[in-house]
Amino acid sequence: NFIPITANVYIRDEQIKSAGFAGSYLERETHNDYLFKTIYIGDIYDTEITKYMVRTDDSILTKIYVFKIGYKTDVDEIYKYLKERINNAMNMELNETNEYGYVSFYMNDPKRPDTSFLTVRIGGLLYSFSYPKEYHSQIKNLVKLIEWDLGWLFL
Repeated sequence: NFIPITANVYIRDEQIKSAGFAGSYLERETHNDYLFKTIYIGDIYDTEITKYMVRTDDSILTKIYVFKIGYKTDVDEIYKYLKERINNAMNMELNETNEYGYVSFYMNDPKRPDTSFLTVRIGGLLYSFSYPKEYHSQIKNLVKLIEWDLGWLFL
């Protein structure tokens, strides 16, 4: 029996736990057309955006946005679009480090200094993470796990 390889799950509970978020799980959250509560992205076309919470029964540890780019759109266009929106936002600062994935950047929000906002391109997908800075090593691990799982599908 031939089963085609498709990536219909872009983030999984196993990845979350392996990254160091012990006792946590993924829960889908309604997306309200804003990235990180501040950047309007409701006008992005040909892109499916899914928002997740990494949580325990007691608290939310991080939020993850997964951008599945459609066939009519280039992932680099959406990446540039997000950078542009952040650069044009009031009091936001963009720091393109390219430390993770193919390319990556941080958004700095002076109103939330204890929170990191990271966007990473992995293959043909974009992932955005919002998390307390204390979870940086877990997010770094999670990005690497996603790269290993999905990166080869979108060379």
